[in-house]
Amino acid sequence: MRIVALLVVTFAAACTDPYYCAVGNQREPGALGCAAPSGTIDIDGDSSDWANVVAIPQPACAVGPCADGEIRALQAARHGTDLLYVRIATQGMPSAAAGDSYEIDLYASPIPPDDRAISLIVSVYRAGFDVIVGTGLAGSSYFEGDSGVFTAYGSDGIEVAIPTKLIPFEAGANVAPYRVPSDWGSSPALYCWDPTSRLCELGNHVTRVQSP
Repeated sequence: MRIVALLVVTFAAACTDPYYCAVGNQREPGALGCAAPSGTIDIDGDSSDWANVVAIPQPACAVGPCADGEIRALQAARHGTDLLYVRIATQGMPSAAAGDSYEIDLYASPIPPDDRAISLIVSVYRAGFDVIVGTGLAGSSYFEGDSGVFTAYGSDGIEVAIPTKLIPFEAGANVAPYRVPSDWGSSPALYCWDPTSRLCELGNHVTRVQSP
């Protein structure tokens, strides 16, 4: 069973401006909507590319004792509208134990489980990843063959690059990181890769993300 822990972050602007960007997104000059910060992230395990990207604290370390390998924070960025970058920041090295893995869920509904979810499961032990597609997308060709998904890990986290053409949601997706196994849940966040969409404004509802 997935547990979603919502860490409350209060911004004064969010109370006065209904179109304030959701946490982790920003409005670029001249852009209609909000989106994750744009740039080029090298998927090489080096966290220095992420220095200026907002990190959303996760419950294992925001509330718990933060054991080695637990998830400290979630970050996301984009390369134009073509790539969504996701980083799981860990307490020290990500766990390389044979039975451990890290899961990144992308889903449309604000409350999981969502049968339209995509789960990217990264194993440091196997140095690879698997993809599980929710029943709502059964029979789809997403992530089959040469998908263009890249992953890497370093001394303090795991990073992933996912072509947005493989994500069957419009403009953005909820992202939730998990360590498997762990007693802790996740604090998910909504990220947009299309700055022409107004999905990632706090005045709008998450479920405007649509599957094709």
